[in-house]
Amino acid sequence: KNTVSIFKQTGIFLSVCRHRMVQTIAEMRHSDAKYPLATINKLVNMFGHNQAIGSDIGCSLVKTVATSLIHNKAADHHLVLTVNAFHGHMYNCKCQL
Repeated sequence: KNTVSIFKQTGIFLSVCRHRMVQTIAEMRHSDAKYPLATINKLVNMFGHNQAIGSDIGCSLVKTVATSLIHNKAADHHLVLTVNAFHGHMYNCKCQL
């Protein structure tokens, strides 16, 4: 790899609480499911049981978590993944059901 490609990034993946305080932040190197999974794992470790995490990709994230290594941890901690109210109107109405 050349020197310039080492410093390329895809973006920033972050999570914020309902009070707009940043909880986690990661510099993305690739577009991959590892960023939301690592964030979920970190949030469960930080806050424990009975947490709800809202995401604009919550519909597909449920499937990703279900097939990941953190599935049992998420289930044991009663983690709930949600999508925002307008997601279904823009993408797929079934996501809101």
